[in-house]
Amino acid sequence: LFERARATPSLEIATILAEPGLGKSRLVRELARHLEALPDLVTWRLGRCLPYGNGAGLWALGEIVKQHAGILETDDQAVVSAKLDSALTEPDPSLRAWMKDRLGPLVGLRVTSEPPQQEEAFTAWRRFVESIARRGPTVLVVEDLHWADDTLVAFLSHLADHVAGLPLLLVTTARPELEERHHGWLSRTRRSSVVSLAALPEPSMAALVAELLPRASPETTAPILARAAGSPLY
Repeated sequence: LFERARATPSLEIATILAEPGLGKSRLVRELARHLEALPDLVTWRLGRCLPYGNGAGLWALGEIVKQHAGILETDDQAVVSAKLDSALTEPDPSLRAWMKDRLGPLVGLRVTSEPPQQEEAFTAWRRFVESIARRGPTVLVVEDLHWADDTLVAFLSHLADHVAGLPLLLVTTARPELEERHHGWLSRTRRSSVVSLAALPEPSMAALVAELLPRASPETTAPILARAAGSPLY
């Protein structure tokens, strides 16, 4: 999917779906290792959805903007403002100010303008993502999408519907409850793929446990295999 996004260029979407412990994050890390080994530079930005807390719904998008702008949790308001401003590539000063007012709340920057309508905010956020992908192949990762609120999923759908002609791969990871919470995301067909990870079969789990506990007796490993239930993490 990444190679297709880079070669076309186009937006490609991959959702990695699995129960906890079956390797969603591991698969993402292996993709990152693969991209790091490529001779060409690939921009990698990752955000995680949180299950709780104020502002948790858009936390993942805020992390992506912070990473790209180099914003740290310890930065004060003046530094956050300067870093966000330097990350914007729009040549028109008024357009830059418009985008900054709509991106600022995502990174903790206090703004004086009224909260925008959702479609207006989505447009500003999308233009920011597009500005990243115009520089070269880009991968955006949103982990634990099952914890996202409707606004974040709606924005990702907005990206899927409006981004074209740019080398962008969007990777999301989620537990199966995503289908119940955000059913429309998995039912997308345009440039969208679902990678479902299954539990390891017993022979593979037995080989894994034997590698970790080479001196363990069958009496010791049997309850481990039973309780792990095919999950390499457990």
